[in-house]
Amino acid sequence: MAIERTDVRLKIDPTLHEKLKAMAEFHQRDLSALAADYLERAIVGEFYVFERTILQRAHRLTSKK
Repeated sequence: MAIERTDVRLKIDPTLHEKLKAMAEFHQRDLSALAADYLERAIVGEFYVFERTILQRAHRLTSKK
């Protein structure tokens, strides 16, 4: 069963595009699929940092009483 995906369009630096293209060719993967995988990994990592920051701020606010 395939995972449902949502379309996202973006523009990246031409140098990064060339690097991504080289990696896709090396791994014999579709460029957009590889880009989606990398973007998903980055979002998961950044969201973890975001979530921890929010929890730390909430803890500080509730412990100031």
